[in-house]
Amino acid sequence: MRKELDKEKEWQQERNASQEELPPRSVKHPSQKGKRVRLFYLLLLLIFVLLTFSLMLWGQHLST
Repeated sequence: MRKELDKEKEWQQERNASQEELPPRSVKHPSQKGKRVRLFYLLLLLIFVLLTFSLMLWGQHLST
């Protein structure tokens, strides 16, 4: 019985020690959300510029 209690205490101490050593999840696996949002908006801007430019060229082609 004594050995079981000692082993239980050891296990608890090891578990607590291992939990304290781990970094927070946000540090280990940082979020990519900000980068994705920025890329999405840049892509929308690029599509808008290309569409505007192509419509201007098409309009010039039709007027000549």
